[in-house]
Amino acid sequence: PSWAVTLAGAVVIVISGVLTEKESITAMNMPMVLLYAGVTVLGSALSTTGAAEYLGEFIKLILGNVTNSYVIGAVIFLASFIMTSLLYNKAVTTVLIPIIVLSLSSMGMDPRGCVILCSLASMSSLITPLPNPVIPMAMQTGGYSQKTIFKVGMISAAFRFVFGVGIAMTLFPVM
Repeated sequence: PSWAVTLAGAVVIVISGVLTEKESITAMNMPMVLLYAGVTVLGSALSTTGAAEYLGEFIKLILGNVTNSYVIGAVIFLASFIMTSLLYNKAVTTVLIPIIVLSLSSMGMDPRGCVILCSLASMSSLITPLPNPVIPMAMQTGGYSQKTIFKVGMISAAFRFVFGVGIAMTLFPVM
């Protein structure tokens, strides 16, 4: 798990004397730690409560009788992108990928391209500080505003959307 690597690094830093225990605790970014923990719990709650299944049914309802790979891929990318703008990216992929696989498989479609697009979208959503702990740290260190992050994030997301949907749905069409 990703937390084990971080914990091991922190232990090595304290044991080697680079930082004292007090300095290491002071250096922690507690709002980021709490944000990460909260969103991870939210993602787990969506899975265990059955809300993820309702999301799957909602995706089926939205797609209806659509069989065009590019339209389905675009919907999956946009849904993943929007959800990741509000939640931690790992939580989104943890919840959405099984939903995508189950939903598309139950409709007799190949989910591989859409799974790739879900992952790409969750890693492309860099328009708010919520998807990834690095974004708020970069904002704070560089003095960037939310407006700047939004503009830069949307430019790269637009390229990833166009090329990602084009490539993934050409290589792995749903039908």
